[in-house]
Amino acid sequence: MRAPSPETLPATTWSRYLTVSVVVGIVGFVLILFYQLRIAGCAGYGYGPDTYLAQCALKTYGDYEQGVLGLQIDGRAIDHLERAEVVILGHSHSMVGFSAPPTREYFKTRGIRFYNASVAGGYGGFFDFFLSRVPLPAKVLVIDVAPFFTGDVMSAAGRFIVENPVRSVIEYRIKQTWQTIHRYGCSAMWPMRRLLCGNTFSYFRSVTDGWLIIDYTLVSGSPLSKRPVTRAVHAENELRIKLAKQFFARHHLNAACTILTAVPTGGDFSDSAEAIARALDAPYINPSIDGLMVTDGAHLDMPSATAWSQQFWLEATPVIDRCLK
Repeated sequence: MRAPSPETLPATTWSRYLTVSVVVGIVGFVLILFYQLRIAGCAGYGYGPDTYLAQCALKTYGDYEQGVLGLQIDGRAIDHLERAEVVILGHSHSMVGFSAPPTREYFKTRGIRFYNASVAGGYGGFFDFFLSRVPLPAKVLVIDVAPFFTGDVMSAAGRFIVENPVRSVIEYRIKQTWQTIHRYGCSAMWPMRRLLCGNTFSYFRSVTDGWLIIDYTLVSGSPLSKRPVTRAVHAENELRIKLAKQFFARHHLNAACTILTAVPTGGDFSDSAEAIARALDAPYINPSIDGLMVTDGAHLDMPSATAWSQQFWLEATPVIDRCLK
């Protein structure tokens, strides 16, 4: 049977028919998205009262942490970030490197609030967008140049958020709803746990300080393979210096209280970080420690992250003390 045409319906009936059609279309769209963004199968080992699932390797779920920052999806995380006195920005290298015990111990001992706002694929383009929406009152910034100053380069998740403001909010709110269900399901008894929780690689973040909770054995097995940190040379440092100066100017960063570093990786950016720091007259801190290892060709293993971050905060103390006065 064909749908009635406008010519055969009174105005009020047609208006009602059009309204119902629009509502059904919207509901259908949301239900389709809800199915497409499902979380079933993601590992749930890292949930706690103050943690959220930041990334899941399932194509149906993917990123959540960039929505937390870019779209301010989790109000608690943004509140803690805005109250932090020391904030770390960067890629997954700094997300891992600064999520070692010395970081929390250092700030807890000194009674200083910190937040690790690094995200996977956290190039400067994403933080340009983020800082335009959430100005940070932090007195000290730590920026990991590994890489960071790359113009408008972003991860696919970051680009989606920036270029699709309405749809991204809808999708990340749906992901947030799924995560609430998943959190409950992963702590429930069978069969709910079996239906929702799996072993697909996932990692988690703390809402209070951005702390990373990760189990690489879900991807690489155990024992983890390791190889030494290596050095690299980057020919495009002049461009990175130019982009860094533009970034500092746009966001009115105080160079004297912005520490640049290059968390050691499988091919680090220490030469770029040092060159940019000199050009901006900003402090450069990057401890040289023998025997550092990476687990996946890119990220420090825990013993290396522990040794490196402990020395980093020790060397950063004069800058932090001066800028927090």
